[in-house]
Parts: sequence; structure tokens; C-alpha cells
Amino acid sequence: MTEKRYALGVDFGTLSARAVLVRLDGGGVEGSASLPYAHGVFPLPEGARESGRRLELQDPADYLEALETTVRQVTRDIDPAQIAGIGIDFTSCTCLPLAEDLTPLCRMEAFRSSPDAYVKLWRSTALEEGERVRQAAEARHVAWLRNTGGRVSAEWLLPKMLETMEHAPRVYEATAYYMEAGDWLVSLMCGEKVRSENLAAFKNFYLDGYPDRAFFRAVSPEWDDVLAGPLRGRVVRVGEKAGVLTKDAAARLGLCEGTPVAAAMTDAHIGVLTAGLTSPGDMLSIFGTSACHILQEDHEALPTGIAGWTRDGILPGLWSYEANQLMGDGFECFVQRFCPERVRREAEQNGESVYAALNAAVRDMKPGQSGLTVLDWFGGNRCVLGDGALTGVIAGLTHRTEPAEIWHALLEAAAFSMRMIRDNFTHFGLRVKRIVAMGGLANKNALLMQIVSDVLNQEIEICAAPEGAAQGSAIYAAAVSAYAGVAEAVRAMASGTGLIYRPRADAAAAYEGLYARFAALHDLLGREHPELIRR
Repeated sequence: MTEKRYALGVDFGTLSARAVLVRLDGGGVEGSASLPYAHGVFPLPEGARESGRRLELQDPADYLEALETTVRQVTRDIDPAQIAGIGIDFTSCTCLPLAEDLTPLCRMEAFRSSPDAYVKLWRSTALEEGERVRQAAEARHVAWLRNTGGRVSAEWLLPKMLETMEHAPRVYEATAYYMEAGDWLVSLMCGEKVRSENLAAFKNFYLDGYPDRAFFRAVSPEWDDVLAGPLRGRVVRVGEKAGVLTKDAAARLGLCEGTPVAAAMTDAHIGVLTAGLTSPGDMLSIFGTSACHILQEDHEALPTGIAGWTRDGILPGLWSYEANQLMGDGFECFVQRFCPERVRREAEQNGESVYAALNAAVRDMKPGQSGLTVLDWFGGNRCVLGDGALTGVIAGLTHRTEPAEIWHALLEAAAFSMRMIRDNFTHFGLRVKRIVAMGGLANKNALLMQIVSDVLNQEIEICAAPEGAAQGSAIYAAAVSAYAGVAEAVRAMASGTGLIYRPRADAAAAYEGLYARFAALHDLLGREHPELIRR
């Protein structure tokens, strides 16, 4: 190990970024700082709205401000020479078009009014374009497609880039690079165009290289030279250094020129390092705006109904399998759009949030007491159906149904959806022996976590690290700068677990029958007659 004592990790979430300063000797967090994005998430600019498009946009200047501000805050009391390395993680696939010098096109006057010139947040979807990419991959027998069970998500980079080309040809013509936001920031810091294999292998058709030109030409004749155009950039393998801070980047961050920089990682993946989940059968579950479930295994399987898998994508020597579901988005949708004003007033009078008030109202409810069965597909179903056009269903409503009962059914639906994912893993011979959870909902919503434990009839451990993703990025930075690889850095710096939720026997037994009801409705409307609830 070098004489330097710290690693820096910066986590870029949907609405804010946070940086942590982590000790190399033991992994303790010495300091943290966070900053909300100044512009948050915004819809299509006025005058540019088009029916049928689902875009949520961000301003990339917010990312730069958050990076510079949080890093300077968290390192203000130490000598920059004590920083061994810096790593970042980012939401995937959050993508943007760039000029040759990596200037975002939305910063150029000619494109300020074009929505496709801005960052397309991960939950923006290009449904028709995603299907075209899938059909071309299937017809060309693209090997990478087996890693996703034959599916292509409308949220991924290629559908979004195709959408840009077709809806904003001038923007596409000016695009020298189309990148994940995490790759863009790392490229700026290093002064070299680089891409993370973690991001490329899980979501962007990279399997020891991209598919051949024939595949891209089959998607669109205009993509004949895409590999020499918007998809250029050196792909950095997991565990390898992306580069070092340039003089300009170091000055902006208040760090030393030449400080090692790790490749960007997916925010939901990097927590695997923080939790120390390095054994086959270990699964990390991130509970937040969406939920992401990352399973480590020692063998290859060919599951369908998942988001993707790859070998060496997170931990060298292991296969990592990913599945995900919408979660916090659905809770927020109910609270913001459908929760009656009287519930809000009561919460305000009691000095608590609406979420806390709803949880308190249902705390003593028994499994299925509401009589409701919910399909929480308010933004489509990611796994196991992989259909972004599906819509949500609340079955069993009567004129007596109370808001709190819908809330309880929503919590149960989230747990049922997770069990569907867990059972799908095991159906294909993958083991889920241990589940460690992290994220905002895991730390703040004890009722949800208990319901999840009951529905899965399995223990759920909570990661002790309050900033799990940022800390994981710091561990990755240490792995490429101060330790002999990822495994050694994890052994030295990973956090343990704290609270454990254990299934209650009576609730677990009750949920067996309720889950069967959920699964029946899930298959009826999701598999047999999806046309009834598709957008």
C-alpha cells in the first residue's frame, strides 16, 4: 500500500450527488458531503413537447457543479497528497450527446431548445427504438443478446441514441460521442475518451467488443460507421485504472495532478464492494427510486426475465446477474398524485411526512387485509416481463377502500415483485443464499423491509454503510491505486451489516397464498393478455 491514506468516492444519484472520504486502513468514512442538482429533473422544453415520448431531462452542468463542490468540501481539511485515488458511480443508462471536445451539445446555443441535446435520465424510454434494436440483434444472432435473455430495454443507450438520430437529426449529426454520464465525467477528469466495461457489458451490447457493423447497419443504414463515431472510446476493464487527473481537472477539484481515477461504475452495482458480497449466492438489493438486485455466482446460466449478466463485470472471477423493478417511483406516484388532501393535512398537523403517516396507519394491518392486489407497473415492468409499455393495476377496489389500504397493498406489491425476481433466479439454477439491502428505503422504511422479509421468507440484512454507493466507489478507487486488485481492497475496506429483518412465521405463511394470487394476476395480464393494459 502507498503512504496515501484516503480514497474518494462520488455517487451520482437521480437528484443529487454525494462524496465520501474513506480511510484505506479499515474503510472508515472520515467525511461526506452532498449537493442536490440545481435544475433537478425537467420535462421537455416548452414548445418541444411531442406526444408519445417519455423523456426526463437533466443539465450536465449540475453534475460538474456537484462533483467539484462535494469533493472540495470533503477534502478541505486534508492534504490532497493523501488521496490515493478517486472513483465515481452513476445511474445507468443516463446518457448525453457530446462534441469532439466532450462539450455537451445542450450547452451550445444552436441546440439549447432541443430536448435530445440534453441528458436523458435513466428512466427516459425509447420504446419503439428499443424494439427495433432488439429485432436487429435477434435477426443477426448477436451473442450479447443471450446475456439479457433476449430482451432490450427501452432505457438503454442504443435505443436512446437511435431516438436522438430520428427525432433530432441535427443533434445527431453534431454528436461526436454518445456516452453514459459516468463515462463522460471520467473522460473529463482523465483527458481521454474512456468507457467502463461495467456500463458497456451490462446495458450497451459490449461482449469483449461491440457487435459487427452488419448489426448496426441492420438497425439503421446511418449507423454503418457508428463504431468509428459516437461509440468510440477505450473500454476499461473492471479492476483497471481509467487514467489520472489532468492538471485542469486537479485544479477544479482541489486535488493533485496525476491522482489515479477508476472507471465509472453503475450506482446499483458498486454497493456490492461496500457490502463485501464476494461469495457465490450473495445478492445485493438496492431499495430506492427503483430497486436493483445484483446476484454473484460462480457459474454461467442463461436466465430469461432479467436485466442482464456478465462475467467479471463487477468482481473479477464471478458472474454477476442483474434484475430490477420500479419501487420508490411508485410510492411517490401514489403520495403525490392520488393521496387525498386530508391525509396530507393530518400528517402536517402531526409534524410528520405523508410517508410516515401512511406507514403508521398500516403498521398493524395483517397480510392482505386490504383485499387489494396491485400490479405496480406504473412505469412498465422491467423484470421478469421486460415490457416497458405495461401499466399498473389495482384490483379489488370498492367504495369503502381507504388510502392507507392502497398504501399497504403497494408495499406488498413491491415485495411480491421482488419475490418474482428471486424465484426467477432460482428457477434457472442460481442460488440466492444471502440478501443484503442498502439505499434510502432500506434504511428508512422498516415496515417495507419487514414485509419483504415475510414475503420472501428469508432474512434481509441491512448494510451498515450509510452511503453505500459512494463508499463502494472509494473502494474501487483504492483497488486501482493502493491495493493489489478489487478483492484485496474489499477485504480491507468493506462494511459489515447491522440490522437484520427476519421473517415472521405467521405472516410468511399468509403471504404464500397472497403471492399465488399476485402471480396469477401477474401472468394473466402480463403474459397472456398484455394488450389489455399496454399504453
